[in-house]
Formats: sequence, C-alpha cells, structure tokens
Amino acid sequence: MLYSSGDIKFFINYNFLYIMAQELNAFEKEEILKIAKSGICRQNDVLRYNSVSGRMETAATFNLDNFPKFDAVLVIGGYPRAIYHASMVLKAYRKKYGMYPEFMTVGKHSLKGPVLPLSEAEMTERAMIGIGFNKDYVMRNHLEPTGCEINGIVDDIRAIVRRSFVMSQKTQLRIAVISECGLMLNLAQMLSFRISDYEFWYYETPLTPESERVFLYERFDGYWVDIIIATAFNSQRRWDSERLSPSDSKMQEMPSFDTIRRYIDKGYAFYMTPAMLRDLGYREEQIKGILDARRLEVVGDGSPEHPGMPDAAVDAMSKQFETFVFNLREQM
Repeated sequence: MLYSSGDIKFFINYNFLYIMAQELNAFEKEEILKIAKSGICRQNDVLRYNSVSGRMETAATFNLDNFPKFDAVLVIGGYPRAIYHASMVLKAYRKKYGMYPEFMTVGKHSLKGPVLPLSEAEMTERAMIGIGFNKDYVMRNHLEPTGCEINGIVDDIRAIVRRSFVMSQKTQLRIAVISECGLMLNLAQMLSFRISDYEFWYYETPLTPESERVFLYERFDGYWVDIIIATAFNSQRRWDSERLSPSDSKMQEMPSFDTIRRYIDKGYAFYMTPAMLRDLGYREEQIKGILDARRLEVVGDGSPEHPGMPDAAVDAMSKQFETFVFNLREQM
C-alpha cells in the first residue's frame, strides 16, 4: 500500500507509528537510476556568465580521456567514490603533464547521519594521504570548513585561493571539480553562478555499478534515493538566486515534481529540508513527521526499538572507509 503525504503525517503525529521507507520495485529502481544519470553534468548542460571575459559560455566538463591543464583539482568532500575518482584524475594528469595541479577539498562536518570525528574535507585529506599522495601536497591548501551548506562551500573555496601563493596569482583560475555521480549538475549550477570569476571544469563522474556499492549513501537500501531526488529537486529551484538554470534539453531529462513527491511519500526524505518540502507543497504539520520518520529509520534514537541502519553507526562507517582506502592504495 502506498501512503500519501497526508497519511504519513496522520500515522506519525497522531498514532505515533514508525513507518519505514517502502522498498522499491524494479521499475522504480530504474527510474532512480535514470534520475541519477540526469544529474551528471555534461558539456552544454549549463550556460554560465564569465565575469572575466564578459561572455556567456557553457560550463565545461571533462573525463579521464579528455582534459586540459588545470590550476587545481577541487574535491567536494564526504563521498568516498569522489576520492577514488580524484586519485584517477590526478594520476592521469601527472602522466599527461608531468606534474600535479594544486589540491583542494571542502566539506563540513556532516549535518546528516552520524556525527563523525572529522569533517568531510579532513576525511578526504586523510584518505588521499592514505592512498599514497604526499602529505605536504595534500595539506598545502588545508582549511577548516565553515560549515554552512552553500555559502560555506563558496567562502571556503575563495579562502583557499586567497591563501595560496600559486593560485592567488592567476587572473582566472581553472579548477577541476570532482564529486559524486548525480550531484555534479547541481554543483555546476551553484559554483558557476556563485563564483563566476573562476573557470570550473566538472568531472563527468560515472555511476558506480550496483554490485560495487558498499556505502549507505550509494545503496538502494541506504539513503542513495534520498540524495538523488533531493539533488534533482534542487536543480530545478531558486534559479538566479542560488544556482543557474539547466539547459532546455537537460530539463527534459529531469524528473517532474510529482515524481519527486512520489518518492518522498514513500519515505525517502533524508536529504530534504523543511524549505524544500514547503516548495513542494507539503504543509507545516506534515513536514516534521516526514523528516523525523526518515531520520529515525536511518540513524535511530539510541533505543532498541529504533536502532537505525547498522551501517550508519560511526564505527561501521569508519571501518568501511578504512577498508576502502586500504583497497584503493593496493590498486594505485
């Protein structure tokens, strides 16, 4: 039985029943895969204003087979797969150009899920060193994260550049951005809007095969669906105040708001915010129940009745991360 948003509010707020996210069928999983692919940023998906040249141009993208010289590689922290792809890009870059670009990473302390002892940026730095990259190279542009979701990322990037002797001398920086599959379109919309005086190139992060996904954030039985629908929705809201609009052709690939609401009604709201749910038409009395139910399911409340997902425990996440870094070092 599919519950409507009103049903979810009623069961949680009045009967205090705990409702788990509903398991997806084969069709729904294919739909989520399609939505994730629509979040990959490719050439011509975003038109940006270059404040240095004064021209409109497309946000550029690249892959391992086709990339120019960069001044820096920027890893948006918090996602182990992004670390893997960053290592591959740096390895290919050095092979082609005989040197590494500057290394940068940003990412706050997690506001979702377990509170890990390190920030996302610090986890990325530690992993890059663990893989085998020189510590001085990785830490040269280290910055403590400010913690704010959008403005914090922008402020941190600018602060890193200002403090760097190499990057601060450039007229227009060329920065390669690497993050998780399904998120790059939204990052391109946001970064190219907020920092129009830098030239960002966005990595066309491929989708990890389902059989290789081990982390909660990338699994159907974790909160991957939550991330994908939240990001797809963000790409379609607050244009020219927080982000650029996608191209008309890209918009045709993206899910409708009705589709997004359908997955929220199924319980996949872990990465939604109250403001996002308001924009989707949910009432105030519904929003708290929707968000509380999914958070309870993912991270629990410390009680035997609501233990949360086993892999969401800090010890389990840390062990998975350490194993991932060890295996990646063996491959390098």
